[in-house]
Amino acid sequence: MARSPPAPGSDLAVPQLADFNGMPADLSLSGGPFWLLETPHHRAGEKKDDPCVMTATNMALIHNCWIRALNGLYVHAPSVRPTEFKNFVGYASRVYAAIKKHHDQEEELVFPLIEEWTEAGGLMSANVKQHEAFEHPFKVWGSHLFEMLESGTTSSFNASKFRDQIDAFAVPLQTHLVDEIVTLERLDQYPNCDILALGKRMEEEAVKHMEISELRDNLPVLLLNHDITFENGAHATWPPLPSLMGFAIRRLATFWHPGYWKYTTYSASQSPRDFEAAKS
Repeated sequence: MARSPPAPGSDLAVPQLADFNGMPADLSLSGGPFWLLETPHHRAGEKKDDPCVMTATNMALIHNCWIRALNGLYVHAPSVRPTEFKNFVGYASRVYAAIKKHHDQEEELVFPLIEEWTEAGGLMSANVKQHEAFEHPFKVWGSHLFEMLESGTTSSFNASKFRDQIDAFAVPLQTHLVDEIVTLERLDQYPNCDILALGKRMEEEAVKHMEISELRDNLPVLLLNHDITFENGAHATWPPLPSLMGFAIRRLATFWHPGYWKYTTYSASQSPRDFEAAKS
């Protein structure tokens, strides 16, 4: 699919595309179907420390990790050698599982908390509908990945089919990734909602429901697709984990299925992968 900006869901969404105003494309992944988001922090001026800006920025950075992971898979797929099909499909299954878990937690924990604290029932209903818009083609992609792994048929991997399946959910997913940031920025319209306290509560709930498998399988997808130089290095210390914990997850995760993690957009040392070299 030719890469072009998605139609934004609101007038505030346009400046959140990372190519806006001449910002450089991310690595060599411009052939992927997704566009990175400019963070609210980057364009907030004097409001960089505003709680809504900080909350929306955190979500934008998470979304950008998913975008890099998906673009990396999309760009890399045609160049994967048959001997590497199992590792590539295995890594793709981890990306799928991480994104699915993220959206499941939003619907089960995050969205209800936001509506509770803002006292605005239905506030997040548009975001839930956006989940529904990409859910079916997204699940088709994920089911196909796990079917190949579980049946031992990764040798049947077809790059064109793989990319077509991603194309099928790319537009509705991109629309959601943009619009959700706008929704979070607008929480300042609810003065009775303590955004910082809400953010802390959401983190506590996420940790409470975190499983060991997420530390092994899902968090590495996030950490190994984060660009510490993005927006002039403003987010180099993101996410807000103890430094030793972040280091351990990036390094130790690769002991489980080490072949999978060569397809992340960044290495355990946080250096960018050379995707152009991989394609040659």
